[in-house]
Amino acid sequence: MVGIRIHSIALLALVALSVAACAPKSDLDAANAKLAEATANLTAANKTMADLRAQLSAAQRQISDQTAQLDILPPLPVSHSVRTSLLGSGLVVVFGNTAKKPMTVRVVVKKPALGNINVKGFELHLNPAVPCELGYAQGAVFEPGNIITLTSTNYATETFTIDSASRQSALEPPCVAQSM
Repeated sequence: MVGIRIHSIALLALVALSVAACAPKSDLDAANAKLAEATANLTAANKTMADLRAQLSAAQRQISDQTAQLDILPPLPVSHSVRTSLLGSGLVVVFGNTAKKPMTVRVVVKKPALGNINVKGFELHLNPAVPCELGYAQGAVFEPGNIITLTSTNYATETFTIDSASRQSALEPPCVAQSM
């Protein structure tokens, strides 16, 4: 009787194990199918995201290129030379408008000897082909080493340093220079 009992317990255990093994296998198959589907969806989403990133990058490059084109201003159509002052001390900067229409130019003078502070600002009204001088008579005393910055609407800013070697001799032509 004990042998039958052990045999029936073993049989019962084998049936239970078979049932237990079958149930998780079907659950495992279903889980594997869901996992495969989720993996496929994730791969597709990653590809879509990569495509969208590439499109975004291309659009950002295009915007950057277009912005750069807008930021590029033409050079300031103003020539300049330096000469010794005839009426007082220092140097005179002679400006010329190379454009075909009158223009207003803001001139800011910095003196490195004074720590590059803005010493003075001027507004010049330049007519085409008419030189305009800025110097002692207009309230500006320039020295070698002064840094001059020229700005005007719709043109790139220009900066230059007065060099003692670039002096010329000339008469003072008429121009309108206003201290700012």
